[in-house]
Amino acid sequence: MSVHSRVLLAAGLAISLSLAGCSSSKPVKAANSTKAGKERKPAPEFELKDADGKTVRLSDYKGKVILLDFWATWCGPCIQAMPQVEKTVGEFDEKDVHLVAVNLQETPEQIKAMMERHQLKMPRVALDKDGSIAEKYQANAIPQTVVIGRDGNIARLFVGGGPHLGDQLRDAIKAAVTGEKPKDSK
Repeated sequence: MSVHSRVLLAAGLAISLSLAGCSSSKPVKAANSTKAGKERKPAPEFELKDADGKTVRLSDYKGKVILLDFWATWCGPCIQAMPQVEKTVGEFDEKDVHLVAVNLQETPEQIKAMMERHQLKMPRVALDKDGSIAEKYQANAIPQTVVIGRDGNIARLFVGGGPHLGDQLRDAIKAAVTGEKPKDSK
């Protein structure tokens, strides 16, 4: 294969990954986007350690709106989406809305190095060392962002990123905070 062909193949692969998201290492059933009008399901309980060794449980956030952002340091679309997620969540009162970035199967050292390199300040990074929580949430492609309402039910699910992710998250978070039905995504 010529150098030109290899460059074109690599460019095509990079574009495909950035548009579609990254697949996680464990195949699970496809996740359905939760849109306005669909029945909401309870968010699965979990217990993980964060990058500082502290325990993170979904039940710790009872009565709050939670965003679980499933990601990995090797996932380009995840790294592109993280600043939008971080910025959007930062627009809300931290008494009401919390972000937990759920990293898939990487070490705290890998995570911290990537966050420093990209100047990200995710407030809480939980370590899904064996991928079991991603499997519970059917995160078969990343980035995947799950909005959990105050009632503990999954309000919205976003797979991938894109230019409208911040606006879509903002609408979903507002709806979850106020208890309204979320708008359909753009």
